[in-house]
Amino acid sequence: MYISVVSNNHFQIITNLFASVNSSIKIISPFLGKEMTDLLCKTKLLNQSIQVDVITRFYDSDFYKGVSCIEGLRDLKNANIGLYALKKLHTKLYIFDDTSAIVGSANFTSGGFHYNNELSLFIQEDPQLVRELIEFFQNLYRITNPSFEILASRIDEMIDKVKNKVQNEKPFEEPYEPTEKWGAEPPSTVKVHSSPISTSAQNTAPQSLMPLSHSINRIWLKFEESADSRSKPSERYKPTIWQGQMITAFPFKKGMPSIRLGEQFYMAVVSIDERGKPTQHIVGCGIFDSTAQEADQTMKLEYPWMDKYSYYCKVRDFKHIDTTIGNGILVKAMIDDLGRYFYAATQDSGKNPYVVHHQKSHLRLTEIAKANIDSKLDLIFEYCGKLPNN
Repeated sequence: MYISVVSNNHFQIITNLFASVNSSIKIISPFLGKEMTDLLCKTKLLNQSIQVDVITRFYDSDFYKGVSCIEGLRDLKNANIGLYALKKLHTKLYIFDDTSAIVGSANFTSGGFHYNNELSLFIQEDPQLVRELIEFFQNLYRITNPSFEILASRIDEMIDKVKNKVQNEKPFEEPYEPTEKWGAEPPSTVKVHSSPISTSAQNTAPQSLMPLSHSINRIWLKFEESADSRSKPSERYKPTIWQGQMITAFPFKKGMPSIRLGEQFYMAVVSIDERGKPTQHIVGCGIFDSTAQEADQTMKLEYPWMDKYSYYCKVRDFKHIDTTIGNGILVKAMIDDLGRYFYAATQDSGKNPYVVHHQKSHLRLTEIAKANIDSKLDLIFEYCGKLPNN
């Protein structure tokens, strides 16, 4: 019997389990993120004989706010993976080949398996305990199948509903409350037998938890270009240099942007995706080397667009991807995974993270978003190279 405590290596463990699974995967998770559903679809594609069933939540507000990815559910359905809806769901459980399991706090999202401070138990070689977890799963499976199987037609209807809501959202609209909570009603109790914790579990030392950040500096996502001057995804990012130092500009508003010296930011270039739709790609990161300053006439002669973007900050330690803008990090994909936990302005307010950046020059990010972006940028830097500017 072997039970270990998992804190900061959830993703490594579950990818190893996906790589070695032979017959079945059972998942219970209220929220599903795009990165993790892609991984599950790939696992199913490589071995069509694996039986995969997922019990999740199906609330329109979850998809609208971005805490769960409706497109990810569509991909799972297209991969012939069973999907079932349960109301009031909070359990997170992952069972592989009916022999090993993960149970704990981690949703099936990038936040849950990569970036959040989660805690789970990884159970191996403990047949009795795994049988009890299977019994728990089967009890929920029986009340959701077949009456609350999530069909492709229901997913398509939800996609249209969410898109329509996003397109018609008004500024400063009240937080969106769910109008559709579809799924089986949970049983008042789900009976499983109790087992004592095995001796091996009692002797297992927990791994170090990821420390919580108490940084006083804010972290920003800085947007460059605008809706009427989008960069092509096939272009490369070119920093603006003034008197030998990189600068980044802000539009003229009522007052100067409240940027502080030494704050970190990520550069997101306003562009288009492969279908020609507006999007933003993160291409680099740096440090603000000044507070906001107003451009003088000399700068405006050099850069005529500064008549409209007349404030700027100096930048230091900037590095960006040595590849095209389209190979940068897609902001929408980040929001698909992290939902309201991407922007600081949406994590507690209930505002829609997909539209909060409209007509904004910069927005604060959460620490979770920073960790997510850093890991993805490091991969792009590793494979494509990076260019320092100063």
